Amino acid sequence: MSLRDGCILVTGGAGYVGSHALVELLEAGYSVVVLDNLSNSTFGSVTRVQEMTGKSIPTYNCDLCDKKGVEDIFSKHKISGVIHFASLKAVGMSVEIPLIYYRQNLIGTINLLDVMKEHGVYNLIFSSSATVYGDPKYLPYDEKHPTGGCTNPYGRTKHFIECILRDLYATDKVCPLSNYAVFVPQQTFVFTAKTPCHYLDSGSLLSIITDLCIVDSMSSAPAINNPSN
Repeated sequence: MSLRDGCILVTGGAGYVGSHALVELLEAGYSVVVLDNLSNSTFGSVTRVQEMTGKSIPTYNCDLCDKKGVEDIFSKHKISGVIHFASLKAVGMSVEIPLIYYRQNLIGTINLLDVMKEHGVYNLIFSSSATVYGDPKYLPYDEKHPTGGCTNPYGRTKHFIECILRDLYATDKVCPLSNYAVFVPQQTFVFTAKTPCHYLDSGSLLSIITDLCIVDSMSSAPAINNPSN
């Protein structure tokens, strides 16, 4: 199924990056559905996107840990692809309440992947984090920089999800690697069509990547325009 034959589900679509992605997708002619548990956002951003674009956006206050709720959304809509922004994301708080972060980010993502597989949806863009790099081995960062030396639970949840996705691609005969497109920090060429190289003399790589996601049209990503299925 072509992505344009269905809807793009944007998890965390009411957030800062997610709402900007909605604008890009709608302006590129895609239909979108938003899932957000509103833990660090409001649906006011989605309302503003609807006002800006003049297009309606089905919106659900749903937590990815509520697998039945996620299944209901997939049953109501013809989902052809997913952009996965939703997660708890405060590094400091993740140190204070690690179990909540592991439960929310890991179990939520596994639920999403389960439901995607059940509904035959194999196009995924996963928004990871610069925290997967841990303390830099060298600067500037590039796509060959090792990951996994995470210094906080939030970063580890993102790294574990990357590992889950790679393992899924390698072992799942129903969902082979060629049917997926995943965006993680070391694959920012998905958006730029070139190898990025950012020197971190101030600010964080995460903030730089956030700006990249907003400025460069997400609709140009291969995961959107050239799905393998």
